[in-house]
Amino acid sequence: MRSARPFFDSPFQDETTKCLYHHCGETGNFTDSSAYATNLKRLLSLLSSNVASSNGYRNNTVGIESDRVYGAIMCRGDIEIQLCKLCVDSVIPTLTQLCPWQKESLIWYEYCMLRYSNQLFFSVVNTSSPVPKLNAQNTRDPEGFYKVLEELMGSLTKNANRRYPGALFAVNERNFSDYQIYGLVQCTGDLFPSECLFCLGFLVGRLSTCCKRPTGGSLILPSCYLKYGIKPFYELRTKAMDMPPVFPSLPPTPSLMNSTPPSGKKLYTYLYLKK
Repeated sequence: MRSARPFFDSPFQDETTKCLYHHCGETGNFTDSSAYATNLKRLLSLLSSNVASSNGYRNNTVGIESDRVYGAIMCRGDIEIQLCKLCVDSVIPTLTQLCPWQKESLIWYEYCMLRYSNQLFFSVVNTSSPVPKLNAQNTRDPEGFYKVLEELMGSLTKNANRRYPGALFAVNERNFSDYQIYGLVQCTGDLFPSECLFCLGFLVGRLSTCCKRPTGGSLILPSCYLKYGIKPFYELRTKAMDMPPVFPSLPPTPSLMNSTPPSGKKLYTYLYLKK
């Protein structure tokens, strides 16, 4: 009988590496001695060693045909390189423990995410079943709170798609009653701006079904997420927002699941992390 062992020894688990959500996919399983297992181990090693030098996002592919593995790893846009490395060093062994033999797996930590699959998912927006993670504390004015929250998240969604080295990520706050509402949005670095807008817009549209009362929480999809709360939880990075735009080369047109995002010119945009 196979033991559920990870590929890497797991470091400590604390608040900075807290698991928000994980999913073990149903696209197939692999065995410990298979070529897929070897390719996955190689992929995770490549992602781990390169993410901090790749502005907080990295994807890669290892193997051929049925043994090919696609993977991506990303750190939250406001964190330091050192914290990015710490999160990555924890998230990889955690996911291989939670989903030891599944070919497709996904995990979101507070500060980073990891995803791998035997199916291509780069530049694919999947809007099925967004996952809410909500605080127990509720506001006394749900309608007023939601009105401010919706405006904040709508504004962040637009700002996250500016073509700057800090794009696909945005933070800001709004005043409500006697406290502030803090918000953060982020998309994975393989999405084009129009796809990021579509992904985040889908989440903002779901706020009314889950988030009128809770004073804090997150909504998570495989390619984007949003977070809000009444206590500060991010670091402002105004320098990144003031930098000139970057215009990389255009990749192939991606495929989409469930729906079609707005059309328009599409550019790769990567995260900017302070060094």
